Amino acid sequence: QSRALRAALAEPDKTKANLRQLLQATQLAPAKEIVREALEAFDFTQADCQRVFAITPPNSKQIPFEDKLERMDWDNIDLEDLFGLFLTQKGTVPASGFPKKKICKEDPALAEKMLAQARRLEHTYAELKTVTLITRSNALLDVMGTIQSRYETEKSRSGRLDFDDLIIGFEHLLSGGASADWVRYKLDAGMTHILVDESQDTNPDQWRVVNLLVDDFFSGDTAKNINRTIFGVGDEKQSIFGFQGAKPELFRQTGAALKIKAGAAKKPWENIRFPASFRTLENILEAVDILCSRKDIQTALLSTDFCVTHESARLDKGGSVTLWPPVVVEKEKDSSTQYPTTPPNSQKGGPRLTAERIVAQIKHWIDNKRPFGARGRAVVADDILILVQTRGLVFREVIRELKNQNIPTPGADRLSISDHIVIADLLALGDIMLDRHDDLTLAALLRCALFELSMDDLETICVQRPVDMSVWEALEQAAPTSSAAKKAFDELNGLKNSLDQSRPFEFFAELLFSRGGLKKFHGRLGEEIDDLIDVFLNMALEHEQSEQPSLQGFIASLRAQDIEVKRELSEGGGGVRVMTVHGAKGLEAPIVILADANKKPRAIDSVIIEGGDKPLFVLATKKEHTTQSRQAIHSPAQAREDAEYWRKLYVAMTRAEDELYITGVAPLSATDLKADAPQPSWYGAIHGALEGNFAEVDIYGETEKALRFPLNLTPPKEVLAQEAAPAIQKDFTPAEPLSKAIHVEIIRPSTAFEGDIQHDQKTEIPIGEILDAQRARQRGTALHLLLEHLVPIERAKRTQVGLDALSRLLPAEPDMHTELVDKANSILEGPHAQLLFGPHSRAELPVFVFAEKNRKPIQIIGRIDRIVADERTVLLVDFKSNANPPQNSNQIGAAYETQMGLYLRCANKLFETHKVSCAIYWTSNETLMDLDNDMLLKTTKGFNII
Repeated sequence: QSRALRAALAEPDKTKANLRQLLQATQLAPAKEIVREALEAFDFTQADCQRVFAITPPNSKQIPFEDKLERMDWDNIDLEDLFGLFLTQKGTVPASGFPKKKICKEDPALAEKMLAQARRLEHTYAELKTVTLITRSNALLDVMGTIQSRYETEKSRSGRLDFDDLIIGFEHLLSGGASADWVRYKLDAGMTHILVDESQDTNPDQWRVVNLLVDDFFSGDTAKNINRTIFGVGDEKQSIFGFQGAKPELFRQTGAALKIKAGAAKKPWENIRFPASFRTLENILEAVDILCSRKDIQTALLSTDFCVTHESARLDKGGSVTLWPPVVVEKEKDSSTQYPTTPPNSQKGGPRLTAERIVAQIKHWIDNKRPFGARGRAVVADDILILVQTRGLVFREVIRELKNQNIPTPGADRLSISDHIVIADLLALGDIMLDRHDDLTLAALLRCALFELSMDDLETICVQRPVDMSVWEALEQAAPTSSAAKKAFDELNGLKNSLDQSRPFEFFAELLFSRGGLKKFHGRLGEEIDDLIDVFLNMALEHEQSEQPSLQGFIASLRAQDIEVKRELSEGGGGVRVMTVHGAKGLEAPIVILADANKKPRAIDSVIIEGGDKPLFVLATKKEHTTQSRQAIHSPAQAREDAEYWRKLYVAMTRAEDELYITGVAPLSATDLKADAPQPSWYGAIHGALEGNFAEVDIYGETEKALRFPLNLTPPKEVLAQEAAPAIQKDFTPAEPLSKAIHVEIIRPSTAFEGDIQHDQKTEIPIGEILDAQRARQRGTALHLLLEHLVPIERAKRTQVGLDALSRLLPAEPDMHTELVDKANSILEGPHAQLLFGPHSRAELPVFVFAEKNRKPIQIIGRIDRIVADERTVLLVDFKSNANPPQNSNQIGAAYETQMGLYLRCANKLFETHKVSCAIYWTSNETLMDLDNDMLLKTTKGFNII
């Protein structure tokens, strides 16, 4: 948000009135009324048409005024037709050739009538344009006002402040209210110096705060009788954050105002210019100075009262600026008149070709250990910084090509969580875990880095399967005969089984680390995804703190957000850096490449907001602006955008230490390469400024020549290949060898028992018929999930909610849905419901502890189905769905004894002041069986919880 937007929305009626006053349209009638009056005033008749035709007959080969006139439907005259007849496409009377000279000569009265009609229509066109602009802007102001009101209400409700609130609130604290003097007095007692860094990017709100703090430095009493100092450092030429409200002219204006105050208080004041550059070599600085001598660029850099000059403080000499000719995209010629019978050859676009050229040069430099001037070594990837104006196609294609050529790069400086392929793959995997019958998603997922099925394998599985068979079933069927299909199915099936006991964070953490998913992603996408993965896992962990954590809920919440990760690429060391000029502010590199120097300034074609005493809020495209609004609003806004465009070029060029390269995509207009072109691109401006001072040099792999400034350049000294290697420190003490990593076994309580399990007692068999163990486990898991999530649902809605859930949990078992929901409802209303599902109970308590088994380190990872706790006691409950539950606790078997014994030992460590007990709830007969603690501890005597 900006102060201008707040001002426009604070008084919407005043904002609308200001717009109408600006357009001189306070008395304008509604659009329908304007149209009606214009049609009534139209007095050009069919008789007038015949007079025109008599002088200049229509010509069917062209569509001049006469031909348009002949096509008129005089019974249904439309205003748009009249505009097309008498006016240009811009809604103005034609500047020449209207009316035709022959008509003016032979019938002057007719010519005057035509011209008068055109002028009335021009006025009508302008009125309608004005009404449309006002109506649309007012409507959007109402919408934005509603959004703003809701936004402010939500902030107030949640007790939050945004960044602008902090600045505006602090300004109010210093300037408004009865306590302002006291606040400033308290601050004055603790302030000695004020430093404003990057002053050119300080916005008006921030400057107002600074001025309020500084006022007492020059006048009034002070709490500390010492000299105060204020130090502001900035460079108007580098102000490129206009979208944040920065106004570079305020730096100099504020300095001038403070200088006057200092003089009145008889305090010393100095304005110090610092032209020295410790970064850039002299030849590049000379090119910058020549470019900045152009009048419009000089104005954009706010240096109209002095010329831009630089001095290099580096002891070494040299530097170069090289223009690679813009990349030309040749269109394929199709001489055939027949319909194509074969696919056309893929044609690479300009961004792709630009990326290939840039990366080819970089690879040639690195592979051939190109000498790097006075640095006395060869070029390495860390030396190179590639800058773009926007993160568009060129930006993405350059990063992709660097990876394709195995050139080190940290990747993009900003990554979108929502749009990145690795997040899309992880979310797609979550979709399949929830619904394995989503065939399209599963087919796409099998091609990702986690499974890497070839197109041939995928086609065999998907295309050749029966119509009624899902891709999951086809994959399972292909597993015995295809190693790739078996590997993918086993992995998916294992993940599906692990999900039964895992929440989102555990599930994805196991996938990425224990199962090697992160390593697979690295192999295809590089290490830049680490930041994305960190954010993704943090969000999964945060979701688990919500009231109802679930995989489905996590996926839905992530897809509902638009999250961007900003990566710090400020330091070299990761390879070739690629970033925007905004992101590179304050950075430097020995070699800088401007990759999209052909891009023109952004056209202002959207909402324009003006603050101050007369707030305005205007929505119009460039064509929809009126003459008044274009002059008063659009043109100044475009001028500010154009000025920042040249300041971005200044920042981009001065990032280079030794070498600067400029390229882009053709076509460039004929005027773009002229020195006096009114609106060239970066490429055209540099070409025009340095023309006549270029030497032609070769471009690796191309026949075209590049242009290098200066004309005469001392060649770099020869560098031996070994000089490119980093220096090795010889006087060092060898480090102690790393100790061997200790393997820690992971024990899951549900599978911790190592003996034989009797089929009739120890295998969980669901209610009903005895089916295979896989289906039994799925049904038991479904019942567990129903018992976990149906508790907070109203009784009347539980059945429908349960059936809806089972349609996704068990889509292949529709005949069991009603029975499982009835069983869940029966349990939730049974005699033990108040204990197990009451306010003192919690579901699915995760267990993650370090322990020992027979004195060897282990980790115990599990999940307790239900825990009931009060001030003195803790009850651990595990749900079992055996078809034939045992008669007493002595018959539950060693597997269940081991599981519950481990839970008991963990809980005793966690709840040291409580009495802990365990029980099993048998869902088949709905009974709660208490277990003997001594028996459980005896079974697990080999375990020790650390």
